[in-house]
Amino acid sequence: MRMPRSIRVAHRDFEVVAWTKKAADKDGARGDCREDPPVIRISTGLKPFDRAEVMLHEVFHACWRQLPSDKVSEEAAVTVLAENFSQVWRDNPKLIEWISHSLNSESQK
Repeated sequence: MRMPRSIRVAHRDFEVVAWTKKAADKDGARGDCREDPPVIRISTGLKPFDRAEVMLHEVFHACWRQLPSDKVSEEAAVTVLAENFSQVWRDNPKLIEWISHSLNSESQK
């Protein structure tokens, strides 16, 4: 199953692209999330479970950026992440399907 080509987080649509393993390794990362332009990059060559985990990590970065300040309480941060991720879940059924498929033990073989 293929990764979704775009993901909506709050009011923004992030393009999702495969990031060559060589380029990701050079940056010491498995993924990243950029705002201008809005892009989420996921390293190639990862196992399905790892791709799903990295995708969630990058989506959480996009959600985190909705916080009004970097000096917030844990409760405020968790509330913003939960509210934003709930909307991500609702707005991106293909993402949820892809994550579920990638995390399925059968896809690890």
